[in-house]
Amino acid sequence: MRVANGVEPPTARFELMQVIANGQSLSVGQVMTTCLSTTQPYQNVKLFDASGSYLLSAPKASTLSLIPLVAPLRTEAIIFELYPGNILGETVEVSMANEMTRLAARAGIPRFRVHGTCTGITGAQYVYICKGGIWTSYAAGIFECQALASGSANGGLAKSTGANSFGVGYSLFTHGESDASLGIAPGVYCQDIVNMQANYDADCRAITGQTSSIPMIFSQQNSCPLSFAQNNVTALDQLAAFVALPRLLLCSGPKYQYTYNPADRVHLLDYRPLGEKSAQVAIANELYLAGRGPGWSPLYPTSVVRVGTTITITFNVPVGDYSVSPAQPYKSLGPLVFDVTRSAPHQVGSPFAMWAAGNGLEYGDTPLTLSLATGVGVSPIVYTCASTANLITGQKLAIYGQAIVSSPASRGVFTITVINSTQFSLNGTIGNESNVGGVAFAFAPIGITSAVIVGNTVVMQVARAPITGGFVGNAHHSDVDYTSFTGGFPDGRCSLLRDSDPYVANGPLGSNFTNYNWSCEFQMTVS
Repeated sequence: MRVANGVEPPTARFELMQVIANGQSLSVGQVMTTCLSTTQPYQNVKLFDASGSYLLSAPKASTLSLIPLVAPLRTEAIIFELYPGNILGETVEVSMANEMTRLAARAGIPRFRVHGTCTGITGAQYVYICKGGIWTSYAAGIFECQALASGSANGGLAKSTGANSFGVGYSLFTHGESDASLGIAPGVYCQDIVNMQANYDADCRAITGQTSSIPMIFSQQNSCPLSFAQNNVTALDQLAAFVALPRLLLCSGPKYQYTYNPADRVHLLDYRPLGEKSAQVAIANELYLAGRGPGWSPLYPTSVVRVGTTITITFNVPVGDYSVSPAQPYKSLGPLVFDVTRSAPHQVGSPFAMWAAGNGLEYGDTPLTLSLATGVGVSPIVYTCASTANLITGQKLAIYGQAIVSSPASRGVFTITVINSTQFSLNGTIGNESNVGGVAFAFAPIGITSAVIVGNTVVMQVARAPITGGFVGNAHHSDVDYTSFTGGFPDGRCSLLRDSDPYVANGPLGSNFTNYNWSCEFQMTVS
């Protein structure tokens, strides 16, 4: 078989490819929502147990079979339950599987079908759903792999579909919100992601006998932690994981661009675009493995340089058109644009209005570590730091950290008064926290006067240079109160910066959502 211009198409790594989805609520769907992928146009499949037990110790049970992959994956639950009762609505691996088969057919990859597995648990922290966790999420994915592969060299239940080869293609990890509010140190969650991918890779390959690796696909979470000024460690670690292992840890990008449920701003109104973006990532990687393209990378910064009050951020812009034949030339999916059809963050009334011209980009002094010096009822609130030498009475500081009460009076952006060489106060405040000595952090946001796109760079003009070093960020601070989730535009962690990729999943069950590559959430140091 040859595509129109005579270029030989790639072959499928596996004629039946399993995708194992794990994570928390954005992995398992939302209660009381309508499932949309209720038919199966591509011969994709899912596991079914006629007994209803899905006993993890019995992957060869005679009651197991494969049936068409539709949503919901299993009977929907209305409360927290473990696998197999973990499904709350339409799940992302269904739309991912459908779009993978559509894109594979467009690329000329024959005999390609997907088995969708979903084992996540709503609200779950990493330690509960990883290998060895007290919940069954990880073990359930291995169970389904065993059910597909057991019985013959080329597959047990997999072979019953007529597939000549079976393997696990990807793990899909939709997670990060719960861990973002734990106060974990930078790098911890990055290592968690590394470990999760390595465990799936080793355990599933031991079952299937496949030689090819099993990359993990994941997206940045942008809804947590609740405190609007608080550091979103998991999103930064998700990007760091991709940068560290870009062929095994495939970050699809952020999630702030999707349409959130206004009732909670952490769940989506339509889960299909998230799955479809993961499919775009997967097929880009399949074509790379077949020597047909550069592989996947998200839109993210590769360097930042400051000269005086001019800051230049260089971005990696994705290349290649994965929605059509791989015979077409690979090209930049730029140009970069600020999407003015969306409402920009950090506008008038926001605590970060000094960043309004950045369209989601952010700039400030390097954060200080603080210790709360005053307690409940004391006015004004006083903080202690190593040195106030670089602070000035009358300047604004953003104070953040782990909240001990639901609405701590000392979290936000405040005008300060320097008291002495190690202490400053927050003007007009009265304390409501009793954790004197509790650790917090502060930074001085610096105004952005303009942000202009030049090729694959954004050139910012800023109000001043940092005092002792600073940071440049994107979509890292929300504008809303710390009692709210922060998913979506315009006051969540979001940005207007994206490429011009016109990718749309327009198959029989596609969302028809224009799935641009939006800039990752990031924060980088700058001298």
